[in-house]
Amino acid sequence: MDSDLVDSYSIILTRSDRDNLETSKLIRPITTNFPEKTIKIISCPQIEAKEIKINYSLFEDANILIITSKIASQILNNNLFWPVEHLLVVGKNSAKPIESNKYIKKVTIFKNVEDLENFLRKSLSAATKIVYFSSNNITKEFGSEVIRQEIYNIKYREELNLDTKEALVAPCSKKLVMVYSLNSAKSFIAGLEKTGIKPEARDIYVIALSHKIVALFKNYSKNLFYCDSASQISMIEFVKEVISGAR
Repeated sequence: MDSDLVDSYSIILTRSDRDNLETSKLIRPITTNFPEKTIKIISCPQIEAKEIKINYSLFEDANILIITSKIASQILNNNLFWPVEHLLVVGKNSAKPIESNKYIKKVTIFKNVEDLENFLRKSLSAATKIVYFSSNNITKEFGSEVIRQEIYNIKYREELNLDTKEALVAPCSKKLVMVYSLNSAKSFIAGLEKTGIKPEARDIYVIALSHKIVALFKNYSKNLFYCDSASQISMIEFVKEVISGAR
C-alpha cells in the first residue's frame, strides 16, 4: 500500500463560500504541524445567502432580539443602530460578529436551540417584545409570543463539487467533513446521494456542531463527532486530533 496515500487527508467545508474561506484560514496552520502528511482543504459550500432589505426601525421597541446563525449576526450587526436590552444567540461562532456591538447591553449565548427555548419559556412576560431575526428557512419556531422577521434568503445547493467528489473516492485517504447546521447536513447528504458515490464508512469523519446534526450521517460514517461547546474552535481541535492519530 502506498504510504503517501495512507497519510492523506481531505478536510471538506460545507458552509458558505465566505465562511469556508474564514475556516480554511483557521485550519491551515494545523497543516504545518504535520509536514509528513498530505492535507487538502476543500470548499464545498452548501449555502447561498442573500440579504433581505427591511425597515429595522419597526423593531426599535423590542426588549429582546434573537439570532441563531452567523449570517443573521453579520446582517444585524450592520443594521443595528438603536439600544437593545438583551440579545440571545445560539452558538459562540454566531455571536462573534455582533457581541461587541455598542448598542447591545447584554448578550447571552446558548449551546443549542433547546437551551434557548427553555430560557424563553421561563423568562417570557406579557411586557416583553421579542423579535427573532432569521432566514426564510428555519428548523425551529419559538411560539406565537416571538415575532419572526426574515432578514435573508437562503438556498441549499444539494450538490457536491468536483473536488469533493474526487476526495470522496480517493483510495486509502481520510475524509473529514465539517458540518454546522441540520440543513447543511441534509444538503450535503442529498448531494452525496445524487452522485451515487459510496465512500468507505471507516474513512469518513463527520465533525459537527451538535449531536442532532452528526446523527444524520449514521449511515455514511463510522466516525461521528460533535462538540458539546458548539464552537468552531472545538471542531478544529477535533480535526487536529484526527490528523494526529489521537482519534
